[in-house]
Amino acid sequence: MSAIYIAGIALCSVLAQWVAWAFRVPAILFLLLTGLLLGPFSGVLDPDALLGDLLIKLNAINPQNASRMLTPFMSWKRFDTTRAQAMKAQLQRLANLEGLSADLFEKVEKALN
Repeated sequence: MSAIYIAGIALCSVLAQWVAWAFRVPAILFLLLTGLLLGPFSGVLDPDALLGDLLIKLNAINPQNASRMLTPFMSWKRFDTTRAQAMKAQLQRLANLEGLSADLFEKVEKALN
């Protein structure tokens, strides 16, 4: 399911850039508006779950890149309660994953402790 979301994000970003080109305004305006509409306002995308799914798939393909992408999760305790709980849930989900690479396991354990 996450592949469909990622393809949808790519399509929306291309459309936003095309609209910006047609109106001769900076593309970042339409990209920001599109991101806000898809994420916080409509709730179509849940970035916490999306990144967790992506890390699980990337663990099998390229564990070193997956461990690098986990870096923002290292400071989950600094976030507000709702986001911290969502990030911790994704970390625990990764910790319970069978076949977790050594690189990713090390960072997950460090983040949880």
